[in-house]
Amino acid sequence: MKQKQSKSNGSSIFDRLLVPRIESHGLNNDITDVDEVTEYLRRSYKEYQRQKTGPFKKQVERALEIVLNEGGASKPELRLQVCRVCP
Repeated sequence: MKQKQSKSNGSSIFDRLLVPRIESHGLNNDITDVDEVTEYLRRSYKEYQRQKTGPFKKQVERALEIVLNEGGASKPELRLQVCRVCP
């Protein structure tokens, strides 16, 4: 009986909200420091506090690459919805 082996090249981000949250944070803050962004996310969102620091930091690094190098907001599925009538 063969067991399925999961193969991960580390290129996927499991949390779809990570990129938009980093982009939102980057509007008023410097997002070039991975440690600062990781700490901000862990302070701000309960679900990130429960994750182990090492693997979560790797996810943040990958998300930052998308935001900084590939222009994450240019992808429609990653855009934040902006309220045009909110104060």
